[in-house]
Amino acid sequence: MSRCFISYRHVAPDRDLAHALGASLTRGGHTVFLDTQLEVGTRWVDEIEREIKAADFFAVLLSEHSIRSDMVRAEVAIAHRRSAEAKLCIFPVRVGYSADLPYDLAAYLDPFQHSCWDADEPFDRICSEIETAINHRAGRQTALPCVHFERESLDRVTQELAVFVGPAARILVSRAAKKAQTWKQLYDTLATEVPAGEERKNFLAKRPLR
Repeated sequence: MSRCFISYRHVAPDRDLAHALGASLTRGGHTVFLDTQLEVGTRWVDEIEREIKAADFFAVLLSEHSIRSDMVRAEVAIAHRRSAEAKLCIFPVRVGYSADLPYDLAAYLDPFQHSCWDADEPFDRICSEIETAINHRAGRQTALPCVHFERESLDRVTQELAVFVGPAARILVSRAAKKAQTWKQLYDTLATEVPAGEERKNFLAKRPLR
């Protein structure tokens, strides 16, 4: 069973996404730590460090609020040390935030692939994306029905994506199709290459309902 630490700022929507992600991972059989679980009287700095050191995965929600949080920044610093020792996997999640990170956070987090959540979408896609990544790193198989992507269908997806990324679309679609098990996974993976907002929403809307 994997242990995941979720770092976030106690404001909306960060807090709501953190709780949704925690609930999703818990349903998937993972042990999750949110700092709402600290008991009264606990020395939070010591407890937080213990929990991060015990974790296999560290998800940090990056928003215009959290990047200014001393607590979040301290948690990222601890996680980075664990990651450098190959004892922890870090998953940065941008919460409606696309600007450059402050220097210290950028130094820690820029080397990692970032997931993105937009303010106008539900939490289920990003929760599924993080859980799938954790399951993959943990060597677990997700119970999802596989589909066969026909060449003609992948060509259509390539054309849709090429509108945003140009010729690189063919390589991106081919790479994503080798890992995806469903149309949802395929489109969610490719959507990270599309600019956030209406363009990404329109791209995802083209996903087949099967």
